Amino acid sequence: MTEILEQLRDFAAGIRRKPAMYFGRRGSPAIPLMTRGLIDAVLATAGKKYRGPIVVSVTGKGRRQAISVEFAALASTVFSHARLDGFLQSMTTQPAYELGSAAAGSRQFAMESCDGQRRALLEIQHGFQVATETTPSPLPPSLRVVFQPEPTLFDCLSHDGLYNLAGNLRDLSLLHPGLATHFTADSLAGELRYFHQHGLKSLLFEDDHARWPLHPGCLSFKGTAKNMRVEGHLRFLHAGLPHVRSYVNGHPAQGAAHLEGLGAALLELFPDPSLGCRRVSFVTNPDTDAKIELPHPFLAAMQLQLAEPRYYGPTRDVLCGDEVREFVRCAASETLRKQWENLRAP
Repeated sequence: MTEILEQLRDFAAGIRRKPAMYFGRRGSPAIPLMTRGLIDAVLATAGKKYRGPIVVSVTGKGRRQAISVEFAALASTVFSHARLDGFLQSMTTQPAYELGSAAAGSRQFAMESCDGQRRALLEIQHGFQVATETTPSPLPPSLRVVFQPEPTLFDCLSHDGLYNLAGNLRDLSLLHPGLATHFTADSLAGELRYFHQHGLKSLLFEDDHARWPLHPGCLSFKGTAKNMRVEGHLRFLHAGLPHVRSYVNGHPAQGAAHLEGLGAALLELFPDPSLGCRRVSFVTNPDTDAKIELPHPFLAAMQLQLAEPRYYGPTRDVLCGDEVREFVRCAASETLRKQWENLRAP
């Protein structure tokens, strides 16, 4: 146990020395990433059946600001003394973006879990002072995490930062079909709620509400190969510019390899852009301004899972890799062609 506490202390010290190295952000912009990572870590252990709601609340102001994350009807492993060593060890071995970052980067961190028979409480102060308690309790299953990011490092969330955090919750509902997320804050008059029954598909119907679609429903494709998995949905419209909302390992990405693969598939589908009522450009790589010409604009949403994604530059939003490009092209090309032909058939 002493060795594990030393590791936790070193982890906390590292975050305090160079928080930007762990989060890619300095100050308060790191807080939404810290909160999102904590939720991702819990959902990874909860399985695909959990549908929420996940309720995130920001209370207090300035140095008293605290963040609460509640998972209704979800009981985490009870933190008995026999299991505490392993749990703390995982905090020091997981990437800092996950659960351990909120504990190591906070002045106060508390995780309370009820399973219908027992209540367990784990508290960590200043990243390494650990206390645990287990008591009988008839409360229904639930999990609640409350943490206060170290104010000298992260300051506090501004009005814009609150909506940044809310945007992360919206992404969660998009990437986990049927998952409900709620967001409240003392400084906001109302509550924000997100729910997308069909995930990324629901997003396309939400975004095209003011435009005339060229066909009912969505064109969709999926693929799996070599530790890569992709899911994509498209909806062709009569006007506007092509736009793709894309995610790599659950986080937004701007383009390059996977969009180049989608572009190659669309170029096979529409080899002659003059067949439409207009020619529209689809930019597949914003860094090089690479683009293709299409006869129709469209909305699309795509998520890609990779074991080891590679990016151009430190911003980690433009994906690279010839194997990714070819994988997406193969997954989309034949499937989209067959669906489009069926839609256009008399």
